[in-house]
Amino acid sequence: MRVFHINDNGPPRRPALPRGLVVLGLVLVLVLLAVAVASAAYSITDFDQWANVTNVWTNGDLNQQNSAYSEGDFVPQRLTIDCTTAGTTETVDIQYAYKKSGKYAFDYLGNFVNSQGGTIAIIAGPTYDPDIGADTVEAEVTVQFSCSAVGQAVLTFGAHISLVDPGASEINGSPYHVRVGGRDNQMQSGAVVGLLPEIRICKDVLGQVPTDHVFHFTKKVVPGDSQPVEFTLQDTDCLSFEGLPANGNATFLELYDTDLYGTSDFIFRRVVCVQTAGLGTVTWAPTSDGNGIGVNVDIDSDTDRAVCTFYNAPSTAVKLASFTGQAAGRQVRLEWQAGTETNNAGYNILRARSIAGPYVKVNAQLIGATGDAAAGATYSFVDRPGFGLFFYKLEDVDMSGIATAHGPVQVKVVWPFLRLPFQPAPPAQ
Repeated sequence: MRVFHINDNGPPRRPALPRGLVVLGLVLVLVLLAVAVASAAYSITDFDQWANVTNVWTNGDLNQQNSAYSEGDFVPQRLTIDCTTAGTTETVDIQYAYKKSGKYAFDYLGNFVNSQGGTIAIIAGPTYDPDIGADTVEAEVTVQFSCSAVGQAVLTFGAHISLVDPGASEINGSPYHVRVGGRDNQMQSGAVVGLLPEIRICKDVLGQVPTDHVFHFTKKVVPGDSQPVEFTLQDTDCLSFEGLPANGNATFLELYDTDLYGTSDFIFRRVVCVQTAGLGTVTWAPTSDGNGIGVNVDIDSDTDRAVCTFYNAPSTAVKLASFTGQAAGRQVRLEWQAGTETNNAGYNILRARSIAGPYVKVNAQLIGATGDAAAGATYSFVDRPGFGLFFYKLEDVDMSGIATAHGPVQVKVVWPFLRLPFQPAPPAQ
C-alpha cells in the first residue's frame, strides 16, 4: 500500500498570474476563435478561366489550342466559394502578374460580378509588390463580399491584357497569372494573338522642328491592301499596324511632296528597322517609286514585330548659284556663290583622285557661312594638291551637323613648261 503524506498547509500553490496578463490571454483566445470562425465561413471550391476557342471553363492553362485573346481583351475568371455561414462579410485577395521581365501582362482586373449567392461590398486596390517600376511586379486586389445563404457563391471578373508595349506575349511560356488562395490560373503567350504581327512606324526629325509639321506616308500590305493607305506623322509620333499577315509583305513610303523637296524645310535622310519580337525573322530593304521613298518589310511569322524609324533633317536650303575650280600654277582656286542660305553652319571642301572617290576633307576647319535666307554670299578656297587630275565636291553642313554634297568639279594641275636658254647655232664649216 502506497501512502501519500500531505502536510498541514495543503498542496503547494503555483504563483498567481498578473491580472492584466490573464485579460490579454482571454482577448487573444477570443481573437483566435473569431479568426477560426471567420476562416470557416467559406472555402474555395473552384477557380477556373474561360477558353474562348473551345468555349469551356477550364482549370488548366490557356494556350493557342484552346484560346485566342488579343491585347486589350479581358480574360474571364470564375471563383466558386462554398459559404458555410450566411450573412457574414468575407474577404478574398486576388493576385495577378502585372509585369514579367520588364514586359506587361495584366494591367488591371475589372467586370466584377457576383453571379449568385452573394453581394460584393468593397473592391480595394490594386497594390503592387515590389514597386511598379520593377521588372517583375505582382499586383493584388482585395474583394469583400457577403454570403446571402449557406451554399455556393460565384464571383466572376476579368483580367485585362495590357496594351502597353512591350507586352508579355513576347515571353515564351506562361507569363500571365491570376492567383486566389494558392490556386493559379495561367495563360501562355501563344494564347495572345490577333494583334500580331505588328510593324510600328516612327518619325524622328533631327534638330529643331515645329510641332505642327506633318509628314505624309502610305502603307500597302500584300495580301490585304488593294491600294496604298495614307497616314501622317509628326516629329516623335509612332503608329502601329497590327494583325498583318504572316508570310506577307508591307511597303511604307514617305511621300515626295513640298514637305520634303523644293520649298521644303526638311529632307529625307534614312529609314532604320529593328525587330523587337517574334519567333520568325523580319527582313527589310530600302525602296522607292515615283511617289515616295521608304522601306519594304517581309514578315516571316505570326509572332513578329518590328519598329521602322524614318529620319529627316531640317534642310540647309542652300541655293547654290555656282561652284567652279581653276588651276593657277601649283594651286587650285575654288569659288562658289550661294544665292540664299538657311540653317547653314558652313562648308567643307572634299577632294579625290577619281570621280568615284574616295573623297577626303581638305579644309582644317569648317568654312563659316556668311549668307542668310534673304541673300547668299561668295566664297573661295585655295588648295595645293600637287600635280595631276583632281575632283572636288562642296559640302554644306546644317546647324544639326547634317551635310549635303554638291559637285564634283574637275581640275587638272600640270607641270609648268620649262624653257631652255637660247643657244646660237654653231658656225658653218
